[in-house]
Amino acid sequence: MAMYLAGITSISEDIYEAARIDGANGVQMFFQITVPLLKSVTSFVVITSAIYALQLFDEPNLLFTNQSSSTVGGPSQSCLTMVWNFYNQAFGGNPRMGYASALSCVLFLIIVVVSLAGLFLATIPLLILFIFGSKSFIKGLTAGAVKG
Repeated sequence: MAMYLAGITSISEDIYEAARIDGANGVQMFFQITVPLLKSVTSFVVITSAIYALQLFDEPNLLFTNQSSSTVGGPSQSCLTMVWNFYNQAFGGNPRMGYASALSCVLFLIIVVVSLAGLFLATIPLLILFIFGSKSFIKGLTAGAVKG
């Protein structure tokens, strides 16, 4: 929530004022100004939340581990996360270090893919805008030079 608040406060009031002058109402300003300008904040929040969810360990471990039971992952392993499974495979009652290292490598690769997907989704529209925008910009410069 704090990230969105920082993103909203970074949007200039001049943009909203220009939209009001052009006749936009509050809903139009929200969907056509605020939401597109918060795209980078939204992608950052989604990526960091996904990475945090993949690295979740402490909360389920504290909630579903007790000294009298050797059950791992809660009832029927319904709360077993990837990191908890890695921890149990590496340091549990029957350690399997090779399998645990493979789990950690897979977790690392998943986090890299999520991060690259977020980077791809955030930068590709800008790249397309740059490519097509620069062509029309160059075309406008050459057309102005020929006419002048």
